[in-house]
Amino acid sequence: MKPEIISGFIPVVAIAMGIGIGMRAIVVYYRKRKEMFALFHQEPMAAIEKGIELPPLPAEFFAEDGKVRSSHARLLSGLVWLFIGLSLMIALYFKLRTPRCSP
Repeated sequence: MKPEIISGFIPVVAIAMGIGIGMRAIVVYYRKRKEMFALFHQEPMAAIEKGIELPPLPAEFFAEDGKVRSSHARLLSGLVWLFIGLSLMIALYFKLRTPRCSP
């Protein structure tokens, strides 16, 4: 094969692999959550059938990745993203606004 053809496939493969890895992560996360919901549904159903008091759901059940985040942590991450966005906006504004010298 010609080197030009091979070099043309590199960006295509990189983009396809990047999208594929992201899609795979989403599918695995969905399956994990679906299985967890099914398991937590079976436990109360078995308790109802036996007449036992229902056990409470753990806080990790409603959290992302099993981690319970405090409101302070959420506020801090929100402020960090806010200031990153503002600094990028200001930098791009002044970068595009400066006059360019023509040679």
